[in-house]
Amino acid sequence: MQYSKTEKYAFNVAEPIARASGCGVYDVEYVKEGPRWFLRIYIEKEGGVSLDDCEGVSRKVSDTLDRDNFIRDNYCLEVSSPGIERALRWDAHFDGALGQKIFVRQKNGETHEGVLLSHDSASITIDGGVSIPKQDIKRANIVFDFDTI
Repeated sequence: MQYSKTEKYAFNVAEPIARASGCGVYDVEYVKEGPRWFLRIYIEKEGGVSLDDCEGVSRKVSDTLDRDNFIRDNYCLEVSSPGIERALRWDAHFDGALGQKIFVRQKNGETHEGVLLSHDSASITIDGGVSIPKQDIKRANIVFDFDTI
């Protein structure tokens, strides 16, 4: 998996802005949903991000995106936390999820849930001895146990 040109551009714009605000960019996605395009920037920081963090990063990123006019489509910019059941797309995401319960949906429709034991550039392994090639993953995310609250 790799970023599109638009996602890479948005990441490069957002990362220094987020860093200056005490945050980091967790992920960026540029997707079309129905007739509309969405540029989603997910930020994180120790202790969690606040609405003020999202608003501040959004305002500064928006100003830069408007000035540069790199994205030709009309789009909606959204800046938020990746959430407690965050998507796992990159090696760094899987690194952060080691030892946590995850959900995986494969491209063939199979689903798996279990503790992420390990991963490398080619596959992930969850408890029960299940190894899944990363190229076969349609979606993976953290599973939060709401009963522990």
